[in-house]
Amino acid sequence: MQQWKTIGDILIEDGILSSMTVERVLAVSKKHNKRFGWTLEKLGLVTGDEIAAALAKQYGLKISSNLSSYSYPRELLKLVTCEVAMQNLIFPLQLESNHLLLAVADPTDMKIVNNLAANSG
Repeated sequence: MQQWKTIGDILIEDGILSSMTVERVLAVSKKHNKRFGWTLEKLGLVTGDEIAAALAKQYGLKISSNLSSYSYPRELLKLVTCEVAMQNLIFPLQLESNHLLLAVADPTDMKIVNNLAANSG
């Protein structure tokens, strides 16, 4: 079983941050009760794309881009209302064997995913 890596560890491994920077930013984020990635980006130490890549690695996910360049069946788009998609920054990508594949802005926020699963069965 693969050991869980923190975002800080991933950014260090990728050569984006030093361990000292991670320690210092972690202390700042805890002090201000802000998320680590948010603090890194706010301080200009990483880009949103770098945080997204680190989260994808951490959760074993793929990064989706250029979603507007593909076409999606109407039936798929009806599974998530526009309001829900915009409020939660999610997008339905594919329905396969009764499993909905979603693009999500924040893979740590499973509340909306669980709500969709409960409401749609």
